[in-house]
Amino acid sequence: MRKPKSYLRPIPASSKTSFVAEILAGEKINTICENANCPNRAECFSDGTASILALGNICTRNCKFCAVKKGNPLPPDETEPARIANAVKKLNLASVVITSPTRDDLEDGGAKHLADCVFAVKKECPDCKVELLIPDNLASTGSAAGLEIILNSPVDCISHNIEMPKNLYPKLRNFADFERSINILKNIKVSSVTLVKTGFMLGLGETEDEIFDLIKILAEIPVDTLTIGQYFQPAKTSFPVQKYYEENDFVKFADFARKSGIKKVLSGVFVRSSYKNA
Repeated sequence: MRKPKSYLRPIPASSKTSFVAEILAGEKINTICENANCPNRAECFSDGTASILALGNICTRNCKFCAVKKGNPLPPDETEPARIANAVKKLNLASVVITSPTRDDLEDGGAKHLADCVFAVKKECPDCKVELLIPDNLASTGSAAGLEIILNSPVDCISHNIEMPKNLYPKLRNFADFERSINILKNIKVSSVTLVKTGFMLGLGETEDEIFDLIKILAEIPVDTLTIGQYFQPAKTSFPVQKYYEENDFVKFADFARKSGIKKVLSGVFVRSSYKNA
């Protein structure tokens, strides 16, 4: 499907773009912006922000909608938390999102490493708000200990994306489990004083009723923040877009989510879970 003309965006020109790129390259930091071919990466870099990808840039899963490399990852780099903290300090960030590929090869799913990243950033930049966007394997690698490690870190917000309605999981996320992800969000909510956040995409073949039902499920948890954005095919080999939604559709779903009790809702074509550190 061709993108509607309204979906085309000019590439912003800013001296900060190269500044951010240089700092990230100097500290050897991966970003989800670049590895997932995010449509907002030029804008975010020009604003002096980026969403950091810890634990390497190779995922052990093969989700059909994602452009992150698949394969056998390298062991965690023990110097990475300090390098991430240095980059956050040099960029003078008020908030940062740290995420990771799914690491089914690690006993704790990479939880300790992610927690170490939070501790390192807080040590260098105590006032910086840190959001962890975690994969589902933290609660599926033998025990839920990985999630407990995350909950015991000084993180300000824990995010876990539900991504899509349940019936699309077998086709697009065959190694993930919808109920497991819902339970992760519930466990974060009852176990922690941190904010709980999730997000999903539109355009993968879902029906309107499925969207409303998913919002109801998330409101019952309840999550504190919900992001809703349009899916774009990030690579030629990725799952093709099934539908492009109009902006009024995103307004409709956001209104429903707020009326359902979700406090903060960000909904729009280019909204992403870590867009502008939402």
